[in-house]
Amino acid sequence: MEFVDKFERECGSQSSVKRLRAHPSYNTFMSKWSLPVYFQIRFQEIAGSVETALMNPFNTATGNNGFKLSVFDTIWNALQMCWKDQVYITPLAHRFWKLTLQIILRCTTWISEINEKPTNTENQSLSSDGDKATDDKSPPVTMAQMIFLIGDVDKLYEKLPSMFTKCIQVKLSSICKDTSFLTESFEEARSKLIELQDSFCSFIVKQVCGLCSAHLKSANDIPRLYRRTNREVPSKSSNYVQNAMKPLQLFIQEHGDVLQSSRKQQLFADIFTHIVQEYHSVSSDLLTSVKKMEESLKRLKMMRKSDVGLPQSSQGLSDDDKIRLQLAIDVRKFGEQIVSLGVEKDQVKGYAELSELVESHVKKTSDELLTELKKIAKVREAEEYNS
Repeated sequence: MEFVDKFERECGSQSSVKRLRAHPSYNTFMSKWSLPVYFQIRFQEIAGSVETALMNPFNTATGNNGFKLSVFDTIWNALQMCWKDQVYITPLAHRFWKLTLQIILRCTTWISEINEKPTNTENQSLSSDGDKATDDKSPPVTMAQMIFLIGDVDKLYEKLPSMFTKCIQVKLSSICKDTSFLTESFEEARSKLIELQDSFCSFIVKQVCGLCSAHLKSANDIPRLYRRTNREVPSKSSNYVQNAMKPLQLFIQEHGDVLQSSRKQQLFADIFTHIVQEYHSVSSDLLTSVKKMEESLKRLKMMRKSDVGLPQSSQGLSDDDKIRLQLAIDVRKFGEQIVSLGVEKDQVKGYAELSELVESHVKKTSDELLTELKKIAKVREAEEYNS
């Protein structure tokens, strides 16, 4: 068709063009050029490449388009192919436009199918290869593959507007003055790509949190470390706090470059929010247990009527006070680790409540200790006065 257009431009006038088109040789040539057949060939070429890629979607991409999975590399190339000068023909604009939307929606359908598949959580390794094949006994989707999927969907979603404005809209504007309805249709198809991103991210959050939260149970060992051991007043965080962060640090190390910054920060915030919920539950139970034990010991001492010259507080913090202080130090360290990953504490739902929970018990202990010291001071003054 480009050859015919150039040939017609060589004619000196419009009447010459009409005579050319009326010539039997022209009609014979044009009869051999079938636009429907041409489009069918291109359709099979373009759509066929997409369907072939969907047969092994989690293979590693080999192109330079920035995608991790081969299927998204193929989809992006297919979308571009529709509008290349060597492929696109203006009389077939409506068909190439329809094919473009069909490719995007085909990708959306495949994503929905992935969301419905079971995920491989048994013996799951954060370092699993994105294109790792699963055997017949294992579910077909691994967490690493899902991370690649999330990253590539975000990248495709981000790249589509530029392709529309710089390529598609430019070509279609020559035959359609008002392209606003085209923009709306394109954005509608584009928006469907990311509808299931939250579902995939929730799975990732659940998996990482499960690995992190398992270490929080070690907080229950704090009483054993301080009760009747005469240990010094705590000044640094417990090992379990750092251990709880290792799964997340491994996740960042292996997959941090796959996800976009905004998506990564949102994942971190959601992960910390879930960890905080678990941490709050563990801390609340621990503080309640410490309080009950403390009251039980006090009642036991009263029953034995073991009078002492000075209250225990005169000798410094009690074992229970040290336990509360250690827990408070651990929570503060946890907050520092949140900030170190670029997440503000106020972005993590529940952290303020967790901090208030442990700090209030430390403050209460300090206030009680101060009150006891004042009482001791008054007793000593009275004894010195009487003497």
